[in-house]
Amino acid sequence: MEHIVVEQKITWQDFATVKNWKKQLKKHSKKKELSYSTWKTVGYYFPKFLKLSGLTPDELIEESLVDPETGEDRIDNYFDILKQMISHNSARVVCYGTIQGFYSHNRINTKNWTTPEPHPSQVKDTDDNFPVWVYNEKEDGFDLNRTLFQDFFNRLNPTYRAVAFALIGTGQDIGIILKRNVGFVRNQDYRHKRLSLNDNRSKTSEIIDGFYSMEATDTARSIVSSDRQNAEDSEPLYASSIAHRKREFRKLYGRKFRNDGIDVLPLAQRLASGSVEIAFRKAQNAMGIKLIKGQQGPLRPKRLRKIYRTAADLAGLGDDKARQLIGQSSGGRSSGVYLETAREMQERTYMKVERKIWIFKEPELIPNKKIKELESKIGDMQKEKNLKIEKLEERLDKVDRRDKLLAEMSRLDKKLKKAIKENSDDVDELKDENIKLENKYEKLTDE
Repeated sequence: MEHIVVEQKITWQDFATVKNWKKQLKKHSKKKELSYSTWKTVGYYFPKFLKLSGLTPDELIEESLVDPETGEDRIDNYFDILKQMISHNSARVVCYGTIQGFYSHNRINTKNWTTPEPHPSQVKDTDDNFPVWVYNEKEDGFDLNRTLFQDFFNRLNPTYRAVAFALIGTGQDIGIILKRNVGFVRNQDYRHKRLSLNDNRSKTSEIIDGFYSMEATDTARSIVSSDRQNAEDSEPLYASSIAHRKREFRKLYGRKFRNDGIDVLPLAQRLASGSVEIAFRKAQNAMGIKLIKGQQGPLRPKRLRKIYRTAADLAGLGDDKARQLIGQSSGGRSSGVYLETAREMQERTYMKVERKIWIFKEPELIPNKKIKELESKIGDMQKEKNLKIEKLEERLDKVDRRDKLLAEMSRLDKKLKKAIKENSDDVDELKDENIKLENKYEKLTDE
């Protein structure tokens, strides 16, 4: 019987250096997981880098082990080509962040490699021409540029409008918003005016403990009661519309969809970030905003989500509270371990921000008396938390002193046994010292 041997094609991901790179990225991440967005960037740009070099990943590392400057020269060359295709700053991140990481994670010394200086943001001038915040002389403060946003929102279809509300109302990455499923809306109590957003932010590994604004909540619920009413809880919330699926049906079958119980529409697909960006650009074009190909527009998803953080500062939220709502790392020990905030307290805090970011529907005012009562409760809880921390630190210090004392007693006991065995003159002195240590230990355990 003749055996047929099927040769498997080796890809760039099969090389040992790439596997090690992947392993190191997982190892050094807070969640001990490989970031999807990071590896997606690698998958797009690294093969192009390999093609330019004409070498395999293992060969690139082998030549750099002999002369590290060879790797730097290859990255410099790739950067010169890439910055003509994407922006200078984006090419800088890809080459001297992502690609250089391949070398450093494979033990190539890249500390002396030179990284080009970043260029001023290309979109800053455009952003300055379309400010999202405007000064209110009467109130001596800043208000959201609602005229601009109302025009923008009115040019979006219901699904993309709901996404835009969610970006502004939560301050989250577009990826976190788009991964919401229908059950996120359907399984929350409809008596609540705001959807609760609890998730884990992959970039910081911090817990998000925030809310959808009332406008974001209303539009999300509207989608579930219309386009997504027949969807399962596990299906995407923000998905291709029925109108879009009808167009897809026509492309497939060359005729219009008939709602006769026989024709079946293509499955709704989860919106991709790219489709949101395209929809936003179309809306901006319709507003008369001139967009340059390859450059970001002033009303892009990333800028919309940053509105929330600015609003939190304008509302006077403390840094810790603002970060907790949005899921940003505070750089220190998380207070969430000791302090659990009731939904009502958290929502009242959020309402301060919401009053800064509404587009069409102004939310209700928060009674000042209730604010003071809630702030007082939070203050008391903070004091209780601090007291728990102090007690915990005292206990840890006591355990540390006890362990040191036991170690010292153990060493002395060995010396005493040796002295007795050798009939040394130090026996009496060692016995006295041992008694003193035992007294210290008894006193410590009685504290």
